[in-house]
Amino acid sequence: MEITENKQWITLANRANNEIILKGEAYSNFAKSLRSPHTMKTYVSMLRAFMKYKNFTTTSQLLEGEPKLIRSTIIDHILHLKEEKILSPQSLTIASAALKHFYDMNDVVLNWKTTLES
Repeated sequence: MEITENKQWITLANRANNEIILKGEAYSNFAKSLRSPHTMKTYVSMLRAFMKYKNFTTTSQLLEGEPKLIRSTIIDHILHLKEEKILSPQSLTIASAALKHFYDMNDVVLNWKTTLES
């Protein structure tokens, strides 16, 4: 019983510290489809930034909600990167591509044309 309580406490502590956990089916679908180590590093960094923006700790949380809500959140995040983080157009394109890849690999259908035009 004590070990279970310790694991639960550690999990709660990790969530309190906003530790991002990159594992599970959603992450595996995303990561295994990337061939280039450079792309992997860049896309994971952009995925982490989105998770941090949303205060998510697991990639499965990114799949929760209706596609319209997910799309709206992505647009808010890209605007945040553009207006508050002052990322270059190239960096915004990479951030969008990383998120598009994650959602495409997890069979979430979003209207990317209007999302990327934001």
